[in-house]
Amino acid sequence: MEDRLREWFDELADRREEVRATLEAEAVWTETTFIEHRGGETYLWYYLEAEEVDAALATYESSDRAIDREHAAVLEEAVESWKTDVATPIGHFLHPDRGD
Repeated sequence: MEDRLREWFDELADRREEVRATLEAEAVWTETTFIEHRGGETYLWYYLEAEEVDAALATYESSDRAIDREHAAVLEEAVESWKTDVATPIGHFLHPDRGD
């Protein structure tokens, strides 16, 4: 399903305005996705920077936007045991030119 995920993220790049609207609704500043291959397994990792992660996830889960529902469907199809556990950040640093 890695190919399907890559196709989907390529499509998201082509649908930037819809993605931007979702990020604004969720108050998300950064969302980055990684694929890692380790020990014969494939992992999908998300980095999410938001005003409030729990609120961002709740907004996403209750969204009626087509792109959000499509995203959920692709993830559920492609990722076995999909979970949205939230890790606790222990450090986050910004370049001074980026701002707060």
